[in-house]
Amino acid sequence: MQKIIKFGTVLALLVILTTASASGITRVSRSLNVIDFYGGYAKPWGNYEGIISESFRINDRQFEVNHADLYEPTYYFGFNYGTVRRGHLLYQLGFRYTNHNFKDSLVLADTTVIDEFNSLITTATYPLSLYNYRQYDIDFNFNYLINDLNFKPWSPYLGLGFHAGFTSLGAKGYNSENEIELALSINYGLDVRVWKKRDNESFITLSSINNFNFWASEDRPKYFNFGLGLKYYFEM
Repeated sequence: MQKIIKFGTVLALLVILTTASASGITRVSRSLNVIDFYGGYAKPWGNYEGIISESFRINDRQFEVNHADLYEPTYYFGFNYGTVRRGHLLYQLGFRYTNHNFKDSLVLADTTVIDEFNSLITTATYPLSLYNYRQYDIDFNFNYLINDLNFKPWSPYLGLGFHAGFTSLGAKGYNSENEIELALSINYGLDVRVWKKRDNESFITLSSINNFNFWASEDRPKYFNFGLGLKYYFEM
């Protein structure tokens, strides 16, 4: 995990250094505002020791569970508002909803050796399908557009995302349990212009909006997110 965090830090430094080198652009770029709406497919990854405040334990032994035994792929959607400066620097603030999709159930087993001929197997079953597990996030994204969309009809981008919000666990007939959790992501994707106003003051792009959650607090679920959205760029 430390290697992944170090990689994210190095990536941030590379983005900053790249933006500094862009100051030599000869054509002056307009500052643009941008609104986007998106949704997509989320593939879980990682190992987990519990769900919110509940740990996976049998006989005081802590269990670590692989994502394949705990979560199914799921969906998310959201929107952002931001601004593009110098043609390349995209800052965004937005909201994202993710439905954490449990497996039907989780069964854990712990074996206690009594003697060389006998052992005791203790099991614990978690009926996960009874629960609703959801994420409500405020997102801040800093992305670097490789091409200036003022002059080019397409551009790949790369950046970093910060997510902070409520992780909510509930079941029918019970009060929901909520915790504030954080996550960090590497953002990447491609914008392709599909419409432009004749006066060139605004345009729309079809965008792949993807990220990889390389770190999350506590046992917040982590994902490879693959999304698609529309971005509307305009001058105020």
